[in-house]
Amino acid sequence: MTVNEVWAQLETDMKWRQDELRALSNLQMTMKDNVEKGRLRRVLLVMLYAHAEGFCKIAFLTYINAVNKVAMTCSSAIEPLVAAAFSDVFHALTYGDPKQKVFPLPPPPDNKLIIFARQREFITELPRLLARPLEIPDTAVNTEDNLTSHVVKRNLYRLGFPEDLLSSYDAELDELVKRRNNIAHGADSDPVKESDYERLRKAVFQAMDELTLGVVSAVENTNFLRTRPGPVALPANNPRSDSLSG
Repeated sequence: MTVNEVWAQLETDMKWRQDELRALSNLQMTMKDNVEKGRLRRVLLVMLYAHAEGFCKIAFLTYINAVNKVAMTCSSAIEPLVAAAFSDVFHALTYGDPKQKVFPLPPPPDNKLIIFARQREFITELPRLLARPLEIPDTAVNTEDNLTSHVVKRNLYRLGFPEDLLSSYDAELDELVKRRNNIAHGADSDPVKESDYERLRKAVFQAMDELTLGVVSAVENTNFLRTRPGPVALPANNPRSDSLSG
């Protein structure tokens, strides 16, 4: 998956989300009753959260897909991605591997030795495991249906990004989650002010821009490699980040 393909996929995904929210926003502009406008903005706020969570998930999965398509071995990748690709290995180490899906040797007859035996075998098999093709599962991404700033940081951490990549938007993301939950759970029946919605919408799409740039930069500069070559030159007509904001 090339850098331009990553750009195009994320830009396309962001555009249709912007268009959908813009269409709903234009609808409320045609309404004369301010109370009805406020009620429709409640819908807009809930949809804004849905698009924020959806885009973040797509962005992270796009990165995983791009990394997996490089077809490198685990030994070539940075540690967070190897840890994500070793999910089956760590499951076997923690809970045993009775069907020998990861470790070839049968478990010992003494049940109290099973986990230790797998740990010992892990040390023996580590060179083989590191020589496996890097295949990061989609389950490495988990938005937890509640995309708070802490959840964003967990996903960034698991994929080897700086945890503070989107820290400038922590307050707005947490406010959006809280207000969306209160609306969905019936705890908040108040109309949403236009200024509040616009403030959150702007922050969300700026955060999307930052995440897009982070993903593209990681692919462009091969940040997923343990030892990285120099940056790959992009074509002169590469899309710019300012084309993404809405």
